[in-house]
Amino acid sequence: MIDSGPPPEEDDAGVADDADLWRRLPPFLNWVIWDARERTFRASSAAFQNLKNRRLSVCLTCYAPVAFTPQAFVERHPGYGVAAIRAGDARAEGQIIVPEAVPDEVAHGHMVGDKPKGVQRALARAARLLLLPEDAIAPLPTLTDQEVR
Repeated sequence: MIDSGPPPEEDDAGVADDADLWRRLPPFLNWVIWDARERTFRASSAAFQNLKNRRLSVCLTCYAPVAFTPQAFVERHPGYGVAAIRAGDARAEGQIIVPEAVPDEVAHGHMVGDKPKGVQRALARAARLLLLPEDAIAPLPTLTDQEVR
């Protein structure tokens, strides 16, 4: 008998397209950047790169306890921030959503699929910041020539 490896993973239809997938944002990796044009913070594309086996860890909020909050999600990860992306936005970029509960995280899962730079950028554009990492610092405002006069 020939071993063809593990069976292919399937997208979990139980995760609706409008369900949020939360991603932890460590304070020391610059996964949150200041967007000078929009004058706000946003997730960087680096927050959505594959770290191992085309998989990116997320919290499947549709499987989380009802009162689950971004603060509770990072409770054991001091200083971390949280970004949210809708499952439908991830699927539109060729990703599948796979639940994979781990001890103490029943809503843990993965966003699985290739994530070349263009996909990482699209995921970052679709993301919303729910909680900033503790090291996120907005640049000081600068005066324009008009304001100086």
